[in-house]
Amino acid sequence: MLGLDYRGYGLTPGVVSETHGYEDAEAAYQELKRRGVPDDHIVLWGHSLGSGPAVYLATRHPAVALVLFGAFTSIPDMAAETYPLLPVRLLVGVQFDSIARLPSLRVPLLIAHSVSDAVVPYAHALKNFAAAQDPKRLLTLRDPPNDGLGGHVNALYDHLDELLPPLTALLRATR
Repeated sequence: MLGLDYRGYGLTPGVVSETHGYEDAEAAYQELKRRGVPDDHIVLWGHSLGSGPAVYLATRHPAVALVLFGAFTSIPDMAAETYPLLPVRLLVGVQFDSIARLPSLRVPLLIAHSVSDAVVPYAHALKNFAAAQDPKRLLTLRDPPNDGLGGHVNALYDHLDELLPPLTALLRATR
C-alpha cells in the first residue's frame, strides 16, 4: 500500500495545481513499479479530489482495478452546481475532467458513493458510472453518515466490509 498527500495538501508543501496533482499521482505509481509491485497487485484508489488524478493514472497505466469514492465528474461541474448563476465554467482553471476520461478507461472500475454526500452529490456517481465502460460496479452507501458531510469522508471507511464483495465480483468477472 502506498498513500500520498498531493502538493499543497496535508503536510506536503507546494502549490496546488491540476498539473501537480497528475505529477504526484504519476510519481506514486512509478514508486510502486520501482518497488517491483506487479500490475495485477495495483489497485488505484481516488477519494474526492484524489479521484481526478486516479482516473488520469488509470487511463495511462495498467492496474487490476480503479476504486473511486465520493468522486465528482469534473471541477467545472461541481462549480456550476455550487454557483448556478455565475459563469464559473469559464473561470475555473482546474478541470480534473474525469467524466471525459472514463469512456477510455480499460481498467475494472468500482464507484462507491454515499447517497447523502453533502460535498459531492450522488448524481456524480451515477454520471461517472454511466460514462464508464464495463467492467464496472456501483456501490451505493445508504447508511446514515456520521461525519457531518453526508458520508463524504467516512461512509466507505465506516463500511469497508461492503467494499470487498463488489470488488471481488468485479475482478472475477474480468478473468
